[in-house]
Amino acid sequence: MDNRINILTVGSINMDLVTRTSRVPKAGESVIADSYCYIPGGKGANQCVASARLGASAVFAGRVGSDASGGLLKDNLVKEGICVDFLETDGIYATGMANILVEDNGQNRILVIPGANMHIAEHDLERAFDRPYNAVIVQFEIPADIVAETVRLANLHDIPVIVDAGPAMDFPLERLGHIAVLSPNETEAEALTGLAADEGNCEAISLALKKRCRADIIVLKRGADGAYAYQNGTGKFYPAYSVKALDTTAAGDAFTAALAVEYASGRDIGEAIMFANAAGALAVTKLGAQVSMPRRGEVEAFLLIREDK
Repeated sequence: MDNRINILTVGSINMDLVTRTSRVPKAGESVIADSYCYIPGGKGANQCVASARLGASAVFAGRVGSDASGGLLKDNLVKEGICVDFLETDGIYATGMANILVEDNGQNRILVIPGANMHIAEHDLERAFDRPYNAVIVQFEIPADIVAETVRLANLHDIPVIVDAGPAMDFPLERLGHIAVLSPNETEAEALTGLAADEGNCEAISLALKKRCRADIIVLKRGADGAYAYQNGTGKFYPAYSVKALDTTAAGDAFTAALAVEYASGRDIGEAIMFANAAGALAVTKLGAQVSMPRRGEVEAFLLIREDK
């Protein structure tokens, strides 16, 4: 009998062109880069792969084009043990793509071409919700109508929703139904509230977000500074784990997936965040998006080592 929790991820799936460079060029400047490679990505697919590697029975709903990239991305999800019954193939629009520049210090700059991701249909979602789930994950790299419909269907089936508020934009949060967890990073929090996401503003940001949506818990991802959770009128900081960063791409996706898996498993939000901090830390030690998503054994071993210090 399979006792794993079931998580549906609705979101984007892209082919990432990752270029490593000592520094990004200035306007009008050419820089000789070090290397490039193609790596499966997309916030939704990243989070789905991470949830599968962290022990969940994972289902992905999204859309790719009928091109070579679409086939490769679908095959990759299957290799990860993910159900792709609701990953549709679009006959008109190309598979999404992201151009990612990664500097020597691990910082990145990303350009996303959404392609087929912006053409997910509501009837695709209805089929996906014919199955039972312990949690649903959704992000903002797909149309706002689809995000809102995902939350509505999850509410209809009494399934907790974890909303990753990325990429940064002033998303119409008021359109969403009940959310278990809303989790922006610092840039995304500022885009949604207009408040600079420094340590002293975390409570004010959380209150501003709660005014705009029906979220039980606000979790602010603060990168190397850890995370902040606001629940029932109380906020708390959770420290990050210090590691040497190679590539910060998809660290937030590893965090969100780990948070969702632990929260859906019945952990309290503090335990879930510390597990998510460890998953995010491990993700930045590897190059690329989906390939850097840690497995559960890696996270548990990392936590044991840190507890012993």
